Amino acid sequence: MTFPRKRTRRITVGEDVYLWHLDGDDANQITIRHSEFEGQFLFANPWCYEIQFGAGGVRKMIDFALANGWQPKEKGAAVRLTCDERGVDLKKV
Repeated sequence: MTFPRKRTRRITVGEDVYLWHLDGDDANQITIRHSEFEGQFLFANPWCYEIQFGAGGVRKMIDFALANGWQPKEKGAAVRLTCDERGVDLKKV
């Protein structure tokens, strides 16, 4: 999957750099990937979390995903951050 040049942002978490962007005109999904490795993608619904949208919110999504098994440097199925009344969860797509 290729990231568009337009509206793609960089964020550093720890010592790793990630790329992220909003998909679609209605901003219904954030796609995140490691900047150097073609590993797992992380998909998240930006309207689903009780966090302020922007770099701080994306950092929280990355931290949560890493703590719950996301492998951004390893090839594999993409994962999705989901949420419902029980809370936030990480699921393979």
